[in-house]
Amino acid sequence: NGIKPFPFGIERKYIGWNKNIVKDIDFVCIFGQEQYPPLRKKVRKILESFCKKNELVYVTEKTKTRDEFYNILARAKVGISVSGGGYDTARFWEILGNNCILLTEKIDIYNDEDKRLQYNNIYEFNNENDFEDLLIKITQYLRTDYNINDLKKDYQNIINNHSSKARVNEIIDYCKDKGIIK
Repeated sequence: NGIKPFPFGIERKYIGWNKNIVKDIDFVCIFGQEQYPPLRKKVRKILESFCKKNELVYVTEKTKTRDEFYNILARAKVGISVSGGGYDTARFWEILGNNCILLTEKIDIYNDEDKRLQYNNIYEFNNENDFEDLLIKITQYLRTDYNINDLKKDYQNIINNHSSKARVNEIIDYCKDKGIIK
């Protein structure tokens, strides 16, 4: 009751996507390292097997540069994030900042009543079985209903509500509410 969650946000440098970029990669699952937590490696292997079997386009190989990574992410329809110490990692925000559907482990920074991260393009999983079930569900969506224009409203809300600027304004408003600043 006095601790305010303060997650990362979307930095301008994360955004490689614009409306002229074709989303021609179905899934991206790239981690800086995958030794910890073990779920990262498991998720990547499950994804590779699933995509091969279902003839989906995917990228799981590490990139040589940050720009190369953002260019790939900009072309992706779905990005996968498994954090090392809670959901709030740069990868989470990089994926959202590039107008991708996000598959991520259970979000636990806010209490259950908080709706700040309830968007149509965020899907959560608890374990490998949940992840596999989501892959099936998302693949069905990609094949039948996916339209980048349908993601516009949530994308704009995510950019507006979760940018670095929004985080700074959140701190200022909180400090004003607590009487720390006027």
